[in-house]
Amino acid sequence: MIVEETILREIFLQLPDYVADTSKPELAKTIRYEWGSQPDLIKWLKTIEGNKYPLVWLENGKSKNDRQKHTSEKKCRLILANLSEKQNNRNPSIWDDDFVKCLNPLLDNVLKSLERSGVTTILNTFDVYRDANYTEEDLNKATDFWNVIVLDIDILFKEKANGEPLCINSNIFKNGK
Repeated sequence: MIVEETILREIFLQLPDYVADTSKPELAKTIRYEWGSQPDLIKWLKTIEGNKYPLVWLENGKSKNDRQKHTSEKKCRLILANLSEKQNNRNPSIWDDDFVKCLNPLLDNVLKSLERSGVTTILNTFDVYRDANYTEEDLNKATDFWNVIVLDIDILFKEKANGEPLCINSNIFKNGK
């Protein structure tokens, strides 16, 4: 049986760390991957201590499963988020900083990992939405200000003909690329 959330977890474990300052590689941050509903996200944000960001959050959603073909098609919404530390800045400076250094490369790496995993295929086109200092007006919905890229993408997940999981490529980012 194909369980998309856990397959994505295994794939995204290979995402390269985020290094804000290449002269200080010791400050590298591991990319976090989590999933769930809006209440799950709020609970997670309120209870997790330490490094939360950068974050790849998969919103809950439906999938179409084909047991004959051993595939599952899922319309995924992935929210790529980083903590907005410059909430008083305008978009051009945020775009030139957080998006150029962190979020755009993270989006590129998410797409590469889906293309190279050996178990997933990107179907058709996908939508990308960027927003600076993103939050919900209702404080019960969000607890942090984010810079985000929202990726709406259809992904085909595959398994072996006998229903066993396929092996995920372990060299997605060979040589860091």
